[in-house]
Amino acid sequence: MSPHLEFVLLDPLGLVLLPAHDEYPPQYGSPVPPIPPKLMRRMLLSGIWQRYERGHIPTLEEAAVALAELPFVKTSMANIDDCALAKTIATSMSHARSPYSLRELPDMAKLLDNLRDQLNLKLVCTTNATREEMCMLQSRLPTAFARFDTIIISGEEGVGKTSQQFMQVALQKAGIRHAHHCMYLDACDMQSIVAARSVGMHAALIQPHQLIARINPFARRINLEELANLEALTPLIPQPHSAPQVGAVNTLCASFTTAIYVHIINSCNSPSNVMSQQHLHNKKFSENTCPQDSNPSLLTEKSMSDNANHHSAESPPRTLGI
Repeated sequence: MSPHLEFVLLDPLGLVLLPAHDEYPPQYGSPVPPIPPKLMRRMLLSGIWQRYERGHIPTLEEAAVALAELPFVKTSMANIDDCALAKTIATSMSHARSPYSLRELPDMAKLLDNLRDQLNLKLVCTTNATREEMCMLQSRLPTAFARFDTIIISGEEGVGKTSQQFMQVALQKAGIRHAHHCMYLDACDMQSIVAARSVGMHAALIQPHQLIARINPFARRINLEELANLEALTPLIPQPHSAPQVGAVNTLCASFTTAIYVHIINSCNSPSNVMSQQHLHNKKFSENTCPQDSNPSLLTEKSMSDNANHHSAESPPRTLGI
């Protein structure tokens, strides 16, 4: 008999809370950062920023000074004086990470409420954030974070959510005895998906179709009214010795018409299956990964996609019908 799901772990930033610069209060300054978006993203993926998120760099100002010394930052921001560069970076990062620049997606919020209230699942927040950032988020968006039974952040654990260690700590702090009773949800972070799988959880990507389709061709449009009960999800739980599979589930619930895209990634719980394609690691991505989070079992988007294509050539994806 398949075990029941009891917990849902997710990162609300990017999944439930998205940037909304048009709603940024004027008294807090302009929400438009002077740093180009691509450069901002590259800095957010840098080892320096990851060390800041994990609490190894105490303040945003110190992180900004270190970022200002990176060659690609100096080259891209050559029009800004060196003395002002660190301050510009700190201001831009502060705006980008401010809770005043976030809005809650009503449909995703409703989905979480249904998972908690109708299916009695416990919700666990797992995100990369410092203690100060989380305090600001909870103060600014109390309703959004009140849904969670447990909140786990990288700033307190010293590692990021892309690591197995973080996922194991999340299981322990949330009081989860069996990882296969958990579903991990993320917007598009494949490393976090694989980290969750590697400790025995089940993982799902929830994203607009045009984004998730680039990650895996098995992504399907599903209607939010279709998840009637928890039993609909249990066939997706692999048995201990079953072969790894990639399947699409056409079930999720709510009483509204908005469609969402969900892709369920199934595999047996053995970490060795996740490690089978470690030679496909992307060198550039690994350079941007904090040493504390380095793990040979984590795969890149390319390796996950290649693995999915390999399985699709052998057999069609397993789909759950209502």
